[in-house]
Amino acid sequence: MPRVLLVDDEKNVLKSLAIGLRRNAFEVCQARSGEEALRQIAAQRCDYVVSDVRMSPMDGYTLASRLQKMYPEVGIVLMSAFGFDDEQKRFCRAMDFQWLTKPFSVTELMVALKDHERRLKGSRVLVFSEPERCDAICRVVSNAGMRVQNLDEEESESFGGIGKDYDLFIIDGGVLQGNRWKALNAIDHHGPDKPVLLLSGDGGSKDAFSFTDLSITVLDRKRFVDNPSWAKTVLKSCLDGPH
Repeated sequence: MPRVLLVDDEKNVLKSLAIGLRRNAFEVCQARSGEEALRQIAAQRCDYVVSDVRMSPMDGYTLASRLQKMYPEVGIVLMSAFGFDDEQKRFCRAMDFQWLTKPFSVTELMVALKDHERRLKGSRVLVFSEPERCDAICRVVSNAGMRVQNLDEEESESFGGIGKDYDLFIIDGGVLQGNRWKALNAIDHHGPDKPVLLLSGDGGSKDAFSFTDLSITVLDRKRFVDNPSWAKTVLKSCLDGPH
């Protein structure tokens, strides 16, 4: 039986969601704060965390970010009565979080949980891109049924987020400036057998880049974003190899 941790400082919200989830064969536990949620999940792991974003002193975004670093396999759904603006949605997509605006039905929550389960079975893709382009790239990858995450600003400087747990790396060519070429070296070190997709703004020409690794696939960024069905085929071919 899948286990869900509900986190909200409003008791009535916890009660109504718990009733609906239990009727759908979920085991449910509850927390009234981010700190309590961290203690509970440390004591007993869960499959999903559904958290409100407006809590104090720890808000839902901080809680979700901490949970993902400690328990990357846990599905996270964020909820808010105030909706989510474009920047907040961009953050959720980049971190592979789902989001729901209150009020929502238990059916909508079930869809969000099932979507995480579907993507959990899919390939893991790490995107390295500037914020203004990352959202569109991540959306294409996510819609292709893959789990997507991008490096945040702090991680992108040290490349500490590049690990062996990804099946494919996507690099936006625009970020390969100065010492950020180190990204390719880091990928080669941590995942030498993993495919790399490099998106460019010059029609996908290899001539624009001074590298010799022929295993890197170079594609036109605009075509990748504007033609999701074609991009899905390309992503699958990169993952299936050879590359």
